[in-house]
Amino acid sequence: MPTTTNFGWTTPADTDLVKDGAAAIRTFAGNVDTSLVDLKGGTSGQYLTKNSNTDLDYTWVDLSAGGMTLLSTTSLTGATTTISGISASYNNLFAIIYGVTNATGNGDFRIAPNGSTNGSLYRINGWDNTNGDYTIGEQSTYYKLSGRTFTRTDANNVFCVTFANYANTSHYKAITHYGRYLTGAVGFVFEGTGAYNANTAISSLVFSNSGGDLSTGTVLLYGVK
Repeated sequence: MPTTTNFGWTTPADTDLVKDGAAAIRTFAGNVDTSLVDLKGGTSGQYLTKNSNTDLDYTWVDLSAGGMTLLSTTSLTGATTTISGISASYNNLFAIIYGVTNATGNGDFRIAPNGSTNGSLYRINGWDNTNGDYTIGEQSTYYKLSGRTFTRTDANNVFCVTFANYANTSHYKAITHYGRYLTGAVGFVFEGTGAYNANTAISSLVFSNSGGDLSTGTVLLYGVK
């Protein structure tokens, strides 16, 4: 029997008997029903996506908004706070850090990928309404998120940090960050770039302050597809 050009569904031939029409229609409809079965189902908010390179092979999936998955929520406390066991299943890591205060003294807020204190390079450009533009950069024992000492008792601060290609084991890791904090009595806004100079995947992040023990603060760590 003849078939359709694109999907190969069986159709009646011109020479088929009229009495076989019902059976031919059932065969044709059955082929269509089987071919399109993957379109059936799914739930509200799901997306239809290709399951393989095979024609008409689809599946329904849940997608996180923005392709971001919250991996952990961590409170900052003590001399150091460590987020360990970070999944290597994402393209980038993105951290939102806020409400950071220090129980001891003003200092630099900093981070050590994999606990390393000798493998980071950074540059920060910032501005405040007293000193104007400000730039600092160095190869540091830590990756300094603040670049300047910030007022330890003021919790109105936020740092956003991206670690690109963090799970790669063959190349250094690019880091970008930006945010706002209080230095003295002046609000300071900034953006920074840098790198983690190691050919190892980032599986942990260690936070600390050069002025002493952290007393408050929250880190929201996301995996980004």
